[in-house]
Amino acid sequence: MDSVFSGYENLGYALLFLYSMGGGYIGILAAGALSAVGKLDLSLSIAVAICGNVIASSFYAIFFRYQKKEFTKYLRKYRRKVALVNIWIKKFGIWMVFISKYLHGVRTIVPIAIGISKYSLYRFIVVNFIATIIWGVVLGVLGFFASGKLLELIRFMVNKPYAIPIVVVIIVLLIILFYYVKSKIFKRTKHKK
Repeated sequence: MDSVFSGYENLGYALLFLYSMGGGYIGILAAGALSAVGKLDLSLSIAVAICGNVIASSFYAIFFRYQKKEFTKYLRKYRRKVALVNIWIKKFGIWMVFISKYLHGVRTIVPIAIGISKYSLYRFIVVNFIATIIWGVVLGVLGFFASGKLLELIRFMVNKPYAIPIVVVIIVLLIILFYYVKSKIFKRTKHKK
């Protein structure tokens, strides 16, 4: 029976590694939550997520630096995002690498924009490594401690099932608010150009 659980645990780490390659933060939050209930190891989860994210971001930047002529045609539909991210990189410098770790829809574009631009790859890889360590630790620990609140919420909903629709509506409203604010930020930035 222990070998079965060990297999699931290894699969969990492998999935976390692959998911982190895309820059997603849901995986590390979930790993932190699973660590809180004893299904995964928090330190190992953070290390796996950091490795996946650093490898993928560095690969994108290096790949697009040396293969940009062959792949620019595939980036046509992302041309505006790449241009916008390049403006942000010029404006915010290395801080854009740190900020991008937490922005949905931008975190994969930043390494691609770095690869296409003349920004130093060495500097990006070092800054990205530091930013990813902070990202992994912050989100892993946040997931670890937030799991207690999540379990309390689940217990509350099990004991009071009439609250489930209210919680679902609140979550949907928060998601809508997030995307509304995000669209306003992108529109405002586009108009400033």
